[in-house]
Amino acid sequence: MGFLGTTSSKSKIELDTDGLSAQHIRLLKTLNHVVKLTMTTEYEDEFFESSAEFIKTWASLIKQSDFAERNEGFYADQALEYAADILEENISKKSAVNYDN
Repeated sequence: MGFLGTTSSKSKIELDTDGLSAQHIRLLKTLNHVVKLTMTTEYEDEFFESSAEFIKTWASLIKQSDFAERNEGFYADQALEYAADILEENISKKSAVNYDN
């Protein structure tokens, strides 16, 4: 079964960049790319690598946040440890968190 024509669908995500540095914006763009790759890849190695890259990029965003930098990174480490604990709890669950509008 084939299609006569295909169209790609795009959903634009608007981001208020007020107060964000150029580095913050680059990290958010990277995060967006990695999320898309993780959600659409058909390859095991790419799935694992993009999943790890997502977590690494997210950690960088937390460590480079204005709040963390104002507090010399002290809270960033605590926030990441807390997030890792929550992540660990969710890894063992059979079902994923579902956010419906």
